[in-house]
Amino acid sequence: MESDIGRLPSHVREGLVAFIGESPETVLAIHALQSRLGRAWASGPSPQAVIVESALVPGEPQGFGDPASLLDLLVRAEGWSCIELTPEVADDMADDFERRWGIARFQGPARRVIDVIGVSDQSPRVKAHPLVRQLRTSDLSRLSVASDDTLPDRRVVERAAALGRVFVAVDGDSIVGHGSSFAASTTYADIGVFVAESHRGQGIATCAAALACEAVRAAGLVPVCGAGSDNHASLRVAAKLGFSEVTRLVFLVPGGR
Repeated sequence: MESDIGRLPSHVREGLVAFIGESPETVLAIHALQSRLGRAWASGPSPQAVIVESALVPGEPQGFGDPASLLDLLVRAEGWSCIELTPEVADDMADDFERRWGIARFQGPARRVIDVIGVSDQSPRVKAHPLVRQLRTSDLSRLSVASDDTLPDRRVVERAAALGRVFVAVDGDSIVGHGSSFAASTTYADIGVFVAESHRGQGIATCAAALACEAVRAAGLVPVCGAGSDNHASLRVAAKLGFSEVTRLVFLVPGGR
């Protein structure tokens, strides 16, 4: 199957969405398929496995379906640095994955990088921040960014900004942080946060993310966040905003990555 989602017919994309199913942990994959921004591989017309890479996280696709079929798809896929899976599928794949690619070791449980997924049904009061405001699409042509990883793919940012779901911290003429929803499905909206190191610890992340949560709630969506189990700063922000853990996902990372 063509890996560029933008080239897939609508009925194929709709079929992949149905195969994956909507849940808090599938927001990025569903959004990639519906927005046509990303890559995907499937094991056939009636797939047993699907891999979807969102333009928001290039090189870090999610896998769904049969473990053996997922391994075969990974052999065919290119440009990936890791794959995100449910713990059960990761357990089934880990030994074969290691035989083919080796497997990275990390502090804590061996062979595991954990992504904690939470949802929020609260609207806690958060203090306003003088640097934080909503991003307008016109801002993208006049503001610089603090670093290359401050904001994702411009196409994704433009679409989210047009919906009023991007809130940035601006210092001078530079975007130094944001709290935004760049991806959504029918029910859920992912909340992402980034703050430049020079501006951390000032309440920017909490303020901007809170505004993004308010924006998606106003659209009738449930805010979802994902953070690494060792990313204590992001987990603290999530807790302040009323996010509660609903599930965990696992990254398998090839050796040497």
